[in-house]
Amino acid sequence: MKTLAYTLVSADGAASDAEAGEVDDDARTRPARWMVFLHGILGTRANWRTIARRFCEARPEWGAVLVDLREHGDSLGFPPPHTVAACAADLDDLATALASGGSGAGDAPGDVRIAGALGHSFGGKVALAWAQRRDARGEPLDALWLIDSCPGPRPLRESDEPLRVLSLLERLSFPMADLATFKRAVIDAGFSEPLAAWLALNLERLPSGERALAIDPSAIRALLEDYGHLDLWPAFEHPPRASVYHAVVAGRSDVYAPSDLERARRAAAADPHVRVDLIPEAGHSIHVDAPGTLLGLLAET
Repeated sequence: MKTLAYTLVSADGAASDAEAGEVDDDARTRPARWMVFLHGILGTRANWRTIARRFCEARPEWGAVLVDLREHGDSLGFPPPHTVAACAADLDDLATALASGGSGAGDAPGDVRIAGALGHSFGGKVALAWAQRRDARGEPLDALWLIDSCPGPRPLRESDEPLRVLSLLERLSFPMADLATFKRAVIDAGFSEPLAAWLALNLERLPSGERALAIDPSAIRALLEDYGHLDLWPAFEHPPRASVYHAVVAGRSDVYAPSDLERARRAAAADPHVRVDLIPEAGHSIHVDAPGTLLGLLAET
């Protein structure tokens, strides 16, 4: 069984960084509960390392499981279909492996009880779909965090940045001579230098020194299309009694239309297990724009 790549983080340091079983187990006290951190489209588990570590320092009874979702980072070669449901099933497999310390979890020591999930953007809808699966079999999460991730459908437009980026990656010729050549191509296409540097994390170095694209743009496009069509509002609006579902909305992002924010707030007003917070000064990358505010909210978990 193919298992997602992950990193375990605790207040005492990284307990395990697993692509193929690499371990650095110097945690003195294993946390009682673990929170899965899920990145957005074209991201990797490293995106949330700093926030996860600071969360664990603030709440040492929690550990963090940083995950590369399928066809991202080190979680490559997963079979289709590439859907949100498939991503959620991947998390089931990882959670089982981590709990038992069995095959697929590297040399993780077992007894890693996942009790929460945090997802940014695309990862938020994956987290919500996974929470729904767990609830259906009587294993609800204690906490679910949607970080600027709307539960409802979001029809994709070719003008949206993720699709523009994918179209560029599909057009570019690989391998490229070096990182600088790739970054220049991205900038020349009208994207920012920080975005070019971030996208460069999806390249792999060949023995020749050239850089190839490690990810499959067609798989990423399939994931995005499924994400755009999927409506999980009912799951968000009716969480299990044992859970708290928390939506954190970026005020400078267009992920939530005004009607979406109003719907989320109605859900929170109707059910104490639903909470909604707006961070007015933050753009879509809340963990970058307002890390202190976000950590203050997470510390209440």
